[in-house]
Amino acid sequence: MIENKTVLPLLQKCETINILDREKLRQYKRKLRNMPSGVPGGGNIGLVQVALTADHPLEYDVIALENDKSFYILNVRVNKS
Repeated sequence: MIENKTVLPLLQKCETINILDREKLRQYKRKLRNMPSGVPGGGNIGLVQVALTADHPLEYDVIALENDKSFYILNVRVNKS
């Protein structure tokens, strides 16, 4: 469950992650890691790591709930090696 004010930035980050190739994902991860804590747009390095590990696009959805909250669904397909 996430606050509605974080929905758009999170969806934008997922879209960005999905359009980047493997090398660009690594660069993006380094950029996020080097941002000072508390800077808007930082964090979510875990999403980038998941995308690198999965080697498939992130599948995500948001379902609006009551009280300024939404339910965030993330589906990741990982190949068995």
